[in-house]
Amino acid sequence: MTDDRLFGWHCCLFPTGRSGMEVINVGKYRVDAMNVESGALGREKIHYHAPEADTLPHEMRRFLAWFNSEETPKDYVKSAIAHFWFVSIHPFDDGNGRIVRANACMALSQSDNSTMRYFSISRQISKEKRKYNVVLEKCQKCGCDITVWIDWYLDCMSRAIAEAEDVLSSILDKAKFWQNHSQVVISDREKTALNIWLDGYEGKLTVKNWARQVKTSVDSAERDINDLCGKGILTPKEGVRRNVPYGLRISDERIVFPDPKDDEDE
Repeated sequence: MTDDRLFGWHCCLFPTGRSGMEVINVGKYRVDAMNVESGALGREKIHYHAPEADTLPHEMRRFLAWFNSEETPKDYVKSAIAHFWFVSIHPFDDGNGRIVRANACMALSQSDNSTMRYFSISRQISKEKRKYNVVLEKCQKCGCDITVWIDWYLDCMSRAIAEAEDVLSSILDKAKFWQNHSQVVISDREKTALNIWLDGYEGKLTVKNWARQVKTSVDSAERDINDLCGKGILTPKEGVRRNVPYGLRISDERIVFPDPKDDEDE
């Protein structure tokens, strides 16, 4: 990690030299004071005051020396510290959030010794932005103890991994489903509906939901589902008589009942 690499990333983010309509310093560290604020104009709330501009060369030299040192363990904690440290320095006029995520991902690549990763910590942080801001501000105001931040960051990474595993599982289920039923004659409307649930639609597979998703009548939806049940592609949930939910037969050993509140695999 070098100044030049960071400046290159910054130039890629702002090729016109502007952030929106505002001219900013691109490819160089900021020269003005920086506050992290929220709220309407005239009623701003200052969450954090970043280091003064004249201290940035020194602050960044310290950060880069630590990041590049062979003595710094290449593990997930490094990614957490790199994220916190860089965003606390806030060295650019704009784009600090995006560049800090690149920094953190570079640290993750070093820890995995790989340029590829199946989960995204950046995406998970974006989903948990409110909690992220709360923990970040709390630790920026409590001295040098960032234990709470590291704990939260690693927990967030665990959630990112779990979500990625769910996505990968659904992709594999879809591939196995169509492979196992490749010889069965299925209408275009049935294929469309099945793919809606195979692609992760969060709702029970019922006659009414089927009709709603493919914009057909309830009678047509019922005929589609009965046809697929007869072909062994769908199976009704036992013990339910009204608004019956159906499961997708991924294989002879695995039936998935789409239901965000009560998932069931058999």
